[in-house]
This record gives sequence, C-alpha cells and structure tokens, in this order.
Amino acid sequence: MTRVKRVALVTGAARGLGARIAIDLSRSGYRVAINYLSEKRLAGGIVRKIRRAGGEALAIRADVGRSDEVDAMVGSIISAWGRLDLLVNNAGLTHNSLLIGTREEIWDRVVTTNLKGAFNCSRAAAARMVRQRSGHIINICSILGVRGGKGESAYAASKAALIGFTKSLAKEMGPCGICVNAVIPGFMLTRMGRSASGTVREDVRVDSALKRFSDPGIVAQFIAHLSGMKIVTGQLFNLDGRIYRWS
Repeated sequence: MTRVKRVALVTGAARGLGARIAIDLSRSGYRVAINYLSEKRLAGGIVRKIRRAGGEALAIRADVGRSDEVDAMVGSIISAWGRLDLLVNNAGLTHNSLLIGTREEIWDRVVTTNLKGAFNCSRAAAARMVRQRSGHIINICSILGVRGGKGESAYAASKAALIGFTKSLAKEMGPCGICVNAVIPGFMLTRMGRSASGTVREDVRVDSALKRFSDPGIVAQFIAHLSGMKIVTGQLFNLDGRIYRWS
C-alpha cells in the first residue's frame, strides 16, 4: 500500500523559527506550504532549500489576519496536494510600549496577527481536518502569555488568549481525532529576539537555569516530533531554561 504523504502549513515561515520549522517538517517527510506576507524572496529561498534536499514545498502569500486570503491559501494547498495534516500557527508580531503610549492601530495589528490570524487559519484548516478525521494544530505561544511583561500588553494579551484558544479547540476537535497543542519556544536570537534591548537579553540569560537562550533548531525538532503524536492534545509545552510557577 502506498503511504499518503502528509501536508503541513507553517505561517510566517519565510524566516526565523517558522523557516526552521518548515525545513524540519520537510526532513520528517511532510510536503510543506510556506506562508509569508511580504518577504517573497526569503520564502522562495526556503522553498528552494527544501527542494534541493529532495522535499516538496511551495510558498503562498497570505495575510493571516484576513479570512478571505487564508481561505484561498488553504484552498491552494488542497488543490496542490489534496489534504492538510498539520497547521503551525507561527506568524506573530510584537510591539514594545507602555499601555498609555500604545496606539489603537498598533494594538489591533498585533492582536489581529497573533490571535485572529490563528483563528482564521485554524478554522480553515479544521474544516478540512474534520473531513479527514485527523490532523494536528500547533500554536506558537510565549511565556509572556502566562506571566505578562512590561511594555508588552498587546503581545502578552494575544498570546494569553491563544493559550485559552488552544485548550478550547482541543476539546472541540478531539472527537474528530484532531490534536491541538501550544508550544512556548523560549527566548531565541531570531530577528524578533535580537530586537530586544541588551538588558532584556541579559536578564533572560541570567534567569535561565542553563544560562543560555533557546535554540530554534531544537524547538523545530520538538515541533516536528510533536506533530506525529496522536495521543497528546490540549497541552502547553514550555521549551525554556527559565523555571516559573504557572500561577
């Protein structure tokens, strides 16, 4: 019997953690759709890298905050490969400012990308996964969604809501054989991490029991492994050397 090749969609996958996740999923046997918003050249580079290694990939531009573009993106994936087995909601924005200095349009942009984007993509993907009676949705969260952070009210609020969204969706999708989990990757020196001040980076390093930052490659390997686990759902995995109480 010919084994059906699994298909994954990774949002915000033109660079950083998303790109590493896409590459590792390809190595694990997935066909991978690389979602991007503005960085077409970088997304194309990830596709070429996957193809050179013998994998299958395509790049699709879509604003995850717009349901019409997300529906079209998922439709393109189904047209190309006939199924969708994994969604990784990785696309995200941050903006550092105190609440009183945060403009409404900034708040809306962060929440729309981080939370509404996950809603739009999950809804479109789940509709297909329900028909397949299988699938996995993995949401990329943040420790700030658990403990908050000064100057990060919009980002922390969106990530806290994403954790609640994960747990609720897991209960809805479980009877259909669909897993929904969340991962806190920890502080990484991606472009978003490097945009933090030197003081913030040093505080994170000192607070880590291992005295080092998270590694995007290791996080990507974990997500690739988690994607194949069919008995784990509704969980929040913290891949961080910092040790916190959760309440």
